[in-house]
Amino acid sequence: MRTDVGQDQSVSPMRLLEMLVDRFGAFEAIAYSSIKLARFAPPDELAMDPLVANAILEFGDDLREATGHVGVGMGHSHPRDKSTPVVKF
Repeated sequence: MRTDVGQDQSVSPMRLLEMLVDRFGAFEAIAYSSIKLARFAPPDELAMDPLVANAILEFGDDLREATGHVGVGMGHSHPRDKSTPVVKF
């Protein structure tokens, strides 16, 4: 991950968190599919252990919450203040 923007400037902490949240979405997608598949498939066919999948989803929630708190501290609105509902599986 590139963290410099040139001429000795660094990317802001908020941007780093946004990049991490975006990239972490792939792990969450695998976690969701593993949890759904665990209902029908044997454990050796899963892409991820269901306990690990749950931990990843919890970490993703914490990561988004931290991003929201950093954003609020920097003058941005909290992501949960938007009208988009939060969907949990």
